[in-house]
Amino acid sequence: MTPRRILGISILLGGLAATWACASKSFTSKNPPPPYVAPPPAAQPAPAPAPAAVQPAAQAVAPAPVEPPAPAGDFGSGSGASSAPNPAVAPVAPASPTLSPAASEILRLRDAGYSEDFLLNKVRRANQPYRLTVDDLIALRRAGLSETVIDAMLHAGSAEAAPVAETVQPVARHAEFDGLVRQRQGFLGIGSSKKKKIGKFVVDGDRVNWYQMVDPEDNFSISERNIKEMWLNCAPRAGENLCLELCFRSFSGQEGCFRDAGWENGDNRQILAMYDYFQKAFPTTFFTKREKKTF
Repeated sequence: MTPRRILGISILLGGLAATWACASKSFTSKNPPPPYVAPPPAAQPAPAPAPAAVQPAAQAVAPAPVEPPAPAGDFGSGSGASSAPNPAVAPVAPASPTLSPAASEILRLRDAGYSEDFLLNKVRRANQPYRLTVDDLIALRRAGLSETVIDAMLHAGSAEAAPVAETVQPVARHAEFDGLVRQRQGFLGIGSSKKKKIGKFVVDGDRVNWYQMVDPEDNFSISERNIKEMWLNCAPRAGENLCLELCFRSFSGQEGCFRDAGWENGDNRQILAMYDYFQKAFPTTFFTKREKKTF
């Protein structure tokens, strides 16, 4: 082979190699290989739930008892409310099943703390029949009412206890009651009186006056409006109490008690006449009768 032919073959091979290199470079720039992406990690399986603890049969909790449904009307308010008694509040039995409402009212006032004088005044002014049976009398006495109040309830509503009719003429505001003695607190609080201090009461208009000649400082004059109450002290007796003493109390708290001069012999004519007169002449004054065992 001649050198010229060898040179021509070499030039041809070099051209082919250059042409291949250019083609390979053009292909690489137009279609770059995709970037490498790491595969995702495999999903971990969920842990299996722990087995539930089983209680022993001996420690099993018993179910709550199911109450039967309440009847209609046990819920809410008004007339449909339950009428079952409250165990925390003890029911109070009445004093007597036959006790009238009027007599029960007197017991309610007594339990509320009203005095015996107030109860007596209410019974006498209302003057309504209570129709008390023997069982009622026992029940009232056991409930704490005094015999004086019970006796007033027994006589209430009768014709003799009825209030004075409006047709009766008012009593004259002038009267005198002589032959009386005023009681004083003696030794150890025992009442004492002296016959030499005998005096008299004189009513003149709305003034009540006490006069006696031995001790003028003992005399007094008081307006009827200032007399708070007047009462008779009576010794208990079988059949009828013996009233021997008439007492006054003013709104300022002053008191005075008077007896007939012959009270030791049971004389009480003048004080009973005074008590009756004052009830008619001064009807707004509070009048009562009380028990007094010793004089």
